[in-house]
Amino acid sequence: MPKSNSRRLDKDEKNVLLHLLQAPKLTNCDIARILKVDERTISRRRKQLRTLGHLSPERNVKGAEKLHDWQLERVISLLDENPDLQLKDIKDFLQTEYDLNVTVSTISRQLSRANHARARRPGYKGKRPDLQPPEPPGPAQDQLQHGLDDAAAGEQPGQSQPHAVSELQPTAASQQDRPLLLRCPYFAANPQRYMSHPYCQSAWPTARDAKCNRCMEHLDDNTALILHQRAPDPCPLREWVAPEGVDEEQKEKLRRIGQGDEVEKWKRMFRVVFPGLEDMPNHLIHETAYFTAIDPALGALPQADQTNQAAEAMAVATIAATE
Repeated sequence: MPKSNSRRLDKDEKNVLLHLLQAPKLTNCDIARILKVDERTISRRRKQLRTLGHLSPERNVKGAEKLHDWQLERVISLLDENPDLQLKDIKDFLQTEYDLNVTVSTISRQLSRANHARARRPGYKGKRPDLQPPEPPGPAQDQLQHGLDDAAAGEQPGQSQPHAVSELQPTAASQQDRPLLLRCPYFAANPQRYMSHPYCQSAWPTARDAKCNRCMEHLDDNTALILHQRAPDPCPLREWVAPEGVDEEQKEKLRRIGQGDEVEKWKRMFRVVFPGLEDMPNHLIHETAYFTAIDPALGALPQADQTNQAAEAMAVATIAATE
């Protein structure tokens, strides 16, 4: 026997339904309660409208369906309420409530990006994903302390000096592990003009393409920006700097830069922003020049090799004084 609310929709209700299906955060169950019909009627009508092209699901670069930003926000709120939910449960929820056919890998990938954006938000006190454990003190620090302790105990310099000298030298692997620091394209093109700009002096490990207009923080992508803007705790209000030099056509080209090596993305970004410049400037920040540009006193600070040489000389002098 059919249910009392398993009726057909009239013309006016179908027009209203089209707008309700496009409203964020309304599930099939919510719409069924509004129109007082069976939930299966709403689901069936949603599929019909998708087939006719009236409802276009969000798709990734491969053409597969993915979550809208408001659907992703709904999933995050569900996970906050019930952390034990599995990806399969989330997939079933999206299928039931939104008739959204997404893969488990798509859900996992979008949640990882969203969690990364939330973890970087100032004042976020939740679980920060992919945090690396603190690195143990380096061998140079341990050996320097060991050499000083031996010197204080009256140990012969021939036993501790070779170790202190050898261990204080930086390894090639540690230099290779140092992350790249990319310049602001405007600062790279005209450092004299943008020397005093409050945000052109920053150095970034990646070529970022999204920025919050309130706190001026750079974010990984548009999804991270939306989640950042909808955070319960507002970000700090910082000085507003009006954008310059990029029109709508260039913005569209910047959005299509795509994935790849960060250096290549930076170079493509620079060509879009400054198409008239023939010479490509250096994309990397040289630490000495970078700190000197911010504060001349910082540029005079000893670098890593100078610091190691000073520490080595101090250890040898201390050992010699105890003879």
